Amino acid sequence: MNAELQRISQILNEGIIQELHLQGHVLLDELEATIKGNVKIKEQKNISILEGYAVDYIQKMEFGVRPSELGSASTHLKALYGFYLKLGFDAKRAFKKAKRLLPHHLREGVPTEYSRMLSKTGERRYFIQATWKKKEREVDSVMDKGMDTLFFNELDKQKSEII
Repeated sequence: MNAELQRISQILNEGIIQELHLQGHVLLDELEATIKGNVKIKEQKNISILEGYAVDYIQKMEFGVRPSELGSASTHLKALYGFYLKLGFDAKRAFKKAKRLLPHHLREGVPTEYSRMLSKTGERRYFIQATWKKKEREVDSVMDKGMDTLFFNELDKQKSEII
């Protein structure tokens, strides 16, 4: 069953990363690395559990952030300024862009309605849910094949024990 869970992990992780890109998210290196590198299969009595971990801000990206959760205007302005610097803007331009975006974030939260134009899917949140909807059948197929193999192996063991 481990092989099947590894394959499911790969399907879902690749799907999440693809969906993030489709939604127009940028600067994803750290997030992608944690998605790919933090998968564990836990074996317990008669149970296998697939667990995935990522950096904590993934939930903010999945569900968005209300204006009241952004903190003070000055703190958020600093965060926006840092974001634009990471995108490669010079300090003066980064500050102008951050200052221009700040009132929109303070009014609408993050992401803003306007940011949907960056998305190829029309959505900027719920990338995990979207991935599950797109990949559910593929995951079910992998599980079905794995369960069939498991049952046939157990049946073969019983047959050989009876004879």
